[in-house]
Parts: sequence; C-alpha cells; structure tokens
Amino acid sequence: EEKDPRRDGGFTIFYMGINLGAFFSPLICGTLGQKFGWSYGFIAAGFGMIIGQIIFNLGQKYFNGAGMPPEFKGGIEEARLHNKDYMGVFFWFLGVLALVTVAYLIGNATTLKNTMSIAVGLGILIACALSFLVKGNKESKKEEAAPLTTEEWQRIAVIVILAGFVAFFWLGFEQAGGTMTLFAEEHTQREYVWTHIFSGDFTIPASWFQSINPFVICTFAPLVSMLWLKWDNSKYAISIPTKMALGTFLLGLGFVVMYMGYTQTLDGSKVSPMWLIATYFIHTMGELSLSPVGLSMVSKLAPQRFMSIMMGFWFMSSAVANYFAGTLEHMLKSHDINLWFFLIVSSFGTGIVLLCITPILKKWMHGKA
Repeated sequence: EEKDPRRDGGFTIFYMGINLGAFFSPLICGTLGQKFGWSYGFIAAGFGMIIGQIIFNLGQKYFNGAGMPPEFKGGIEEARLHNKDYMGVFFWFLGVLALVTVAYLIGNATTLKNTMSIAVGLGILIACALSFLVKGNKESKKEEAAPLTTEEWQRIAVIVILAGFVAFFWLGFEQAGGTMTLFAEEHTQREYVWTHIFSGDFTIPASWFQSINPFVICTFAPLVSMLWLKWDNSKYAISIPTKMALGTFLLGLGFVVMYMGYTQTLDGSKVSPMWLIATYFIHTMGELSLSPVGLSMVSKLAPQRFMSIMMGFWFMSSAVANYFAGTLEHMLKSHDINLWFFLIVSSFGTGIVLLCITPILKKWMHGKA
C-alpha cells in the first residue's frame, strides 16, 4: 500500500519476473536467429508472448480484483473482463496495427536521413493521442475533472525530469544490444575446447552474452530488495533521486572496465569474456539501483487518474534512449570521439547533475516518495 516501505523492494522482485523471460530469450531467440535465421527468432518471441498471455489469464483468480476499475465492488468472480472491455481491446489492437503499418510503409518509402523526421512525426501523433485520452478521462468522470493542484503538477514534473535522466542511463545501458554484442562477436574469445565432454570445439554465440544481465538480476534482486528495505528503514536512508544517481555512477564505472578491455584489442587480439561479464555485472547493479526504484516512484508520485499515462511516459523515455543508443556510435565516429570514453563522461556527468538538483526534486515530491 501507499507509504509502505516495502514498495521499492516489491518492485525489485517484480523486476525479476521481467528478467526471467529476458534470460531465456537470448538463449532461444538469439540461437535460432544466428543459426537458422532471424525470422525464426522473432517467431519464437511471438510464441513466448502468447504463453505469457495465457499464464496471465489463468492467474486472474490470484489478483483479488487488483487493477480493476475504481467502481469495482464485486467478488472475485466478477474480477474479469466484460464484453465492452474486449471490444475496447479489439479497437485498440486495430489502432496499433494501423500505426505499425503506416510506420512500416513510411520507413520503406524514405531514406535513412528522414528517420528523425518520422520519429518526430510519430511522437507528435502519440502526444495528440495522449492529450485526447486525458481530455476524455476528465470528461468521463466528473469527480476527476477538477484541475491538478500545484503539488500534483510538481510531482508530475519530478517524474518528467527523472525520466530525462533515466533516458541518459538507458542510452549507455542499451549499448548491450548493439556495440557490446558486436564487441563480443568481433573482439572476444568465444571458442573453447570441450574435450572432456564433447569432441571438437564449441563457439559461444555472441547473443548469449545478453543473458548475463537478466541472470544477475534474478540472482541478486532479492538481496537488493532486502538491502533497500533495511536501508530505507535506517537513519541513513537516501532519496529516490540519489538512488538513481548511484545507478548512473555504476553505469560509468562499468564503462571504465569496458574501455580498459577495448584498449587491449587495438593490436587486433581478442580479449577474455571476463571483460564483458564484469561490465554487465556492474551495469546490472546500476540498473537495480535505478529502474525498479523508478517504477515504484512513478506509482507513488503520479496522480491516480494519470497513473497509466505517466507510467507509459516513463517507459517512453527508454524507447527514445534505445533509438539514440543505436545511432550513438555512428554520430560519435563522425566527430572522432571514442564511444566508451564518451559514455564514461556522460554517465558520471549525469549522476553529478542529478545529485545537484536532488534537494529541489525532494521538495517537489512532498514526501510522497
């Protein structure tokens, strides 16, 4: 419940569920993609989502009405979707399908130079859709039509500001799916002789390195959860912005390790996988200090009637970061800037700035988080 000190820890445990799938996906989808073709990898991911939906539906009886509309007063047997809900899901599905189709057609009809324009255009469309939803939400419930108070606006501002800092975190962290995987493919020793078990050599697929992060999360998340609970109940408790700053510092420390490994490949040699493993481990500790805590923060600060929208905005910051994470190395190469060095500076710099504005953010939180 609100004000419960276990909430940050609870979101950390919830985060384990997300990463349980993330652990298996590179091993299954990555292997299929690299060995047989990427279409098979995407098909496997689709089957995984279907299985997840089935599990979710079968688990409805355990939710005890959580997530139902505010007016829900019935027993557990009524905690289910009704015909109007299914119709709403159906029309939303058609809308999303149309949006994806339009984006696909535009993407094929333009050059790479126009990608940014497309992204901005889609962003404007999304912003208009969100404005429509907010307006419709106000008009549909008279009791919720009252304007936001100054305190609520300030709490929303905290979410927006922290989302910007989180985007810088994901900008570096999501190099895992691009430049760090290429580093594993081209500069990491992945060939091993398994003479005691199998005959011949075995080469670790580069995609398997993507499983290190979720494995560390599932292993250490319970410990981090207990740490936050103990820390938050002590006189040394730190604020949520400070926890996030700690996450960005750990991200920068991981890139220091990555830069050291990179310098050993300049002569053309390949390095031990331990450089990547160490970097992923440090980055994961930073993620556990930032991401589940951020989810918990949004649930505490967002006004109730805008909870879903603000949670969506929070994840949208990672979407923007993912886009720029994929183009960052290309942009830096044109200015002759080393990627790893840039990420060291940006990560530590983001953390320092966040620490400097933490007093203001704490004031605007009004004790809600």
